[in-house]
Amino acid sequence: MLAWPFGFNVLAQTDTAFWFVAPEVSVGNSNQLDRPIFLRLSSYAEPSTVTVSQPANPSFAPIVVSLNAYDATGIELTSFIADVENIPANTVNTRGLYIQATNPVSVYYEVLGGVGCGTCNPEFFSLKGRNALGVSFFIPMQMNYNNSAAYSPTPYSAFDIVATQDNTTVTITPTQNVVGNLAGVPYDVVLNKGETYSAAATGTLWSAHPSGSTVISDKPIAITVKDDLVEISGQDVIGDQIIPLDKIATEYIVVRSPTSVNDLAAIVATQDNTDINANGALVATINTGETYQHFMLTDDVVYIEATKPVYVFQLTTASGEAGGAVLPPITCTGSIEVSITRSTAQPFRVFIITQTGNEGSFLYDGAAGVINASDFLPVTGTAGAWLYASIDLSSLATVGTNSRIKNTSGLFHLGLLQGLSGGSGYGYFSDFSVYNTVMYDTICTGASQYLVATVPSAGHLWSNGSTEDSILINSSGTYWVQNTFSNCAVSDTFHIVFGAAAQVFSLGNDTAICPGEAVVLEAPSGIGSYLWQNGSTNSTFTAIDSGSYHVQISTGCGNVSDTVVITTNEQIPLALGNDTTLCAGIGLTLNVSQSGASYLWQDGSTNAFFTVTSAGEYWVDASAAGLCANTDTIEIQYAVPLDVNIGDDTVVCENETVILNAATAGVTSFQWQDNSNGSTLNVTQPGLYWVNVTDEFSCTYADSISIAHQAVPSVSLGNDTFICDQQTLTLQAISDTVVSFTWSNGSTNAFLNIDDPGLYWVEVSDGLCAARDTAEVIIEVSPLELGNDTFLCGDVLLLEAPPGFNYAWQDGSAGTSFTVAGAGIYSVTISQPGHCTFA
Repeated sequence: MLAWPFGFNVLAQTDTAFWFVAPEVSVGNSNQLDRPIFLRLSSYAEPSTVTVSQPANPSFAPIVVSLNAYDATGIELTSFIADVENIPANTVNTRGLYIQATNPVSVYYEVLGGVGCGTCNPEFFSLKGRNALGVSFFIPMQMNYNNSAAYSPTPYSAFDIVATQDNTTVTITPTQNVVGNLAGVPYDVVLNKGETYSAAATGTLWSAHPSGSTVISDKPIAITVKDDLVEISGQDVIGDQIIPLDKIATEYIVVRSPTSVNDLAAIVATQDNTDINANGALVATINTGETYQHFMLTDDVVYIEATKPVYVFQLTTASGEAGGAVLPPITCTGSIEVSITRSTAQPFRVFIITQTGNEGSFLYDGAAGVINASDFLPVTGTAGAWLYASIDLSSLATVGTNSRIKNTSGLFHLGLLQGLSGGSGYGYFSDFSVYNTVMYDTICTGASQYLVATVPSAGHLWSNGSTEDSILINSSGTYWVQNTFSNCAVSDTFHIVFGAAAQVFSLGNDTAICPGEAVVLEAPSGIGSYLWQNGSTNSTFTAIDSGSYHVQISTGCGNVSDTVVITTNEQIPLALGNDTTLCAGIGLTLNVSQSGASYLWQDGSTNAFFTVTSAGEYWVDASAAGLCANTDTIEIQYAVPLDVNIGDDTVVCENETVILNAATAGVTSFQWQDNSNGSTLNVTQPGLYWVNVTDEFSCTYADSISIAHQAVPSVSLGNDTFICDQQTLTLQAISDTVVSFTWSNGSTNAFLNIDDPGLYWVEVSDGLCAARDTAEVIIEVSPLELGNDTFLCGDVLLLEAPPGFNYAWQDGSAGTSFTVAGAGIYSVTISQPGHCTFA
């Protein structure tokens, strides 16, 4: 008969299903601080087949390993590091890991870190199975040490999220700025099953760490926290998979590493006015999302008691090399048996916490006398109720194999610190939950079976009313048990299936679908683990393409599978064309004629064509015997007509240039009657002018203009002229068809009297066109000066006229001068051809 310990999950942090997202660790330098990376697996009393997949990444081929009872193995994921580490931040990625086992196992993710330096950057991330899943979280982080800025890529703190179901809405409210989002401002991320998201700090200072941030989801998620290359004496990555709000409590015990002076407990409040007591003394009162750090400078152990539920994240060191872990609450939690694996030859130390009375009941690999009661010391502040031990197992644990620690009296918590100088890994591997029932879903055919609850000192109440340690079952069904243990009362429900190893099931007949259709293939649910042809692990699969689909179901009774072939039928051809815009007044005939087809248009008509005369959405359904129906839709819009105007018909003066402008919003091209294509045209001749313009929809619009010329009137003032001094000149404007005169002095007569020299113009107008002429008038002044009348006293007088003239003296002489020898009147007249005569 099969006997399995239903009741409490007392086997470490065990489960048959684990979700995990691996954080990015900076490669740092040539030592490659982010690799190698491993999944470490440990089995218990039953052998187990473990499948590792990435549900959101179909290109990741599932990894399957088999474990014997009490076996251990490591799956190296270094070659998959680009698919595993959750980068970049603030982006939906496909990095989520799903680990599924046929029987309970323990799993942790290990960064060994430092290909070029042995092991110089290790850390453990203990996977917590169902205990990691929840819908409400606070983020716990240390707020004392910076991330080193001396490496590339720059290391930061972050929290990484993986969804376990499709269409999961996650609301994040960061306490500090994270990549792409501001502190204190909630934002949503939608994830499908296996998709991941990283909220990374924007700075390397401890003050940039988003400790106390909240994460709320509408479906279960799991979260990993990491603090990359934390600077203490060296630089080390620390982190862990955390637990949701419903798994935390108010009491914790923190054990310090014996080689550490840097241990601290970062305590995050989830409610306002939370009092924090350390070893019985009040040390702080903090509010929701605030972080209090308790430094363990001299204390080897500290009992933390809060008045309201809190998270506790411990940073510890081995000779200055850091490790970190989320601590389990001590109330109603813990394990009876824990398996841990030593992965390197570095020092291997365990911290054990248990209630008084259990200290003498420990077995190591089944043997007593290795972990003794004398190894335990009281935890200050617990009034002797709790004990702890710090034990170096380096001389006993073999690298690469399981070390099993069991207590035959009660529960305990176990922390593991592996490392010394060069780096250390730290994690807790006992059960974080208020005890869960182990789920063992499939029992093979045969005789009746017993379900046995083997938790020490527990009271049991089964679904059939029994209070015994076990019940006999002989049929499939749903069973539950309530357990009372250490003042903790819990219950769970589980489903038992009796089935043959070769249980027959069917995905259905081979079938044909039409394009765009989907077929949901359903395997029997709840009988084991599932592996489809693409690596997905649900009990159903949605097929949308033709092909061969198969699923293998692994149960405790063996493996069964089935295959179905999906084909896609041809669809009736149908194409209305692309959405389009028509020009005003233009119709469009949609013609989908196909021999043997029938049609239904949006207006109920059934012709093979439809004429569009107005804007709207038009669709047609087409069907034909032997073909898949088809539907197509087209959106028709009409362009807004352009208002093109190059002006009214006009008459201009014959010497005038007219600029025609056809520029209009929405025009993409122009064509004038002379084939020019600018937006304007310069017109100097009379005639008919037109332009065609085209818009973005190739619609054409036109306009035209008639331009006539009117002759410009003539006007003449004659040649430039002169007048003699003291004379007057009349300028006459001679013109034809004149309406008005305008002289340079403002006069509007047809003539102008001139007695001053200057430049004179007149403008004549016929009412439309105007003409102008200009004449210069010069006044000639006499240059002759013979001097004043005078007396002679026996002398002679020489009279001189200006040179360059013709001369006539009083005596008829014609010289330029005249000699006066006696009294008398003397005169001269000077002249030039075409000029004034002066005397």
